[in-house]
Amino acid sequence: MHFYHILHLTGDQFGFYELEVPVTREELKSFWSGLPQSPHVSSSGNPEARKDKAELRDLTLFRSSQEVVITNSSLNRNASVCLIEAAGNMDLILPDTLMLGSLPSPDDSRGCAVSRKTAETLYSSREVLGETLYYEETPYFIRGILDIGEELCLIQGPGEAGYPNLLAHAPGLPLSVVRQQLSGLLSGEIPVLSEGNLYMGLGSIFLWLPAWPFLYYLLRLAAQGGLLLKSRLSKRSWMPFVSQLLPYLLPVLGFAGVCLILLGCLHFSDDYVPTAWSDFEFWTELFSGKARQLQALVSSSLSYEDLRALSSLAGLFVASLAEALLLPLLCRAVFPGSASLESEAD
Repeated sequence: MHFYHILHLTGDQFGFYELEVPVTREELKSFWSGLPQSPHVSSSGNPEARKDKAELRDLTLFRSSQEVVITNSSLNRNASVCLIEAAGNMDLILPDTLMLGSLPSPDDSRGCAVSRKTAETLYSSREVLGETLYYEETPYFIRGILDIGEELCLIQGPGEAGYPNLLAHAPGLPLSVVRQQLSGLLSGEIPVLSEGNLYMGLGSIFLWLPAWPFLYYLLRLAAQGGLLLKSRLSKRSWMPFVSQLLPYLLPVLGFAGVCLILLGCLHFSDDYVPTAWSDFEFWTELFSGKARQLQALVSSSLSYEDLRALSSLAGLFVASLAEALLLPLLCRAVFPGSASLESEAD
């Protein structure tokens, strides 16, 4: 459930990385103001979230640089960090990682957030809120501490700079609709895509893997119970009627169980629903397209969010597969064996 919770945090987010034409903060503000029936845009350019329907709720730009040196001049200590410069809501970049303080707001040009490892490197403590560090001789005040075991620092980047990466928070919208709505902001090719609801859909399938062997043993128990019931109550007057129903009861229970599992595990967007299930060309293009998308994502320099989502997806698959393999051993110990029931029936 821990892995599935992480996937759920990124299930409504989409990443557009390594853009051919970087986007500036001013272009992002203009895009929001030009949307029909757009949400209220504050002075920082961030829209207030609307929760009444499926739509674009937030957009954040960012760029990252590796091995950037930041300094604690009072203790004469340095740290080589991954520096992330954002334009917008930082929580979209690193969701659910804040452990102390707060993230710098979009108009906080002198605030920063650091990982707990960076705080320990520079100050030998995590209680460093309000302390000052320097990047390129510019002072930044620590607003928040992130629960991340890597050297990391987040700041709000300059408005005139171009950002090659964009994150979109769009609950309930498929990728095709998000791309269409962002066509006025993004130009050129988008080399790398990240689709949060695809991770969620695959995660739901993996989460329900143990349900299949469990359903098998439930149906097996029901069949054995029916035989036992038939042998013990064979002299009852209503037993012939029940005997006629028993052959149909097991297929009905099996069908109901399969439908229940499918309803629980199949959660994909409208992009994955064909006009006809026999449209093999649709499925071929879909699988090949998603394979190319995933290959491009893995071969690129993964952001922390996507790295955590993909690792959680792998962890969920391994944990669910192990549980599905161990479940038959548990079922054999809890459910009576067929041999014992058949001997009682005799």
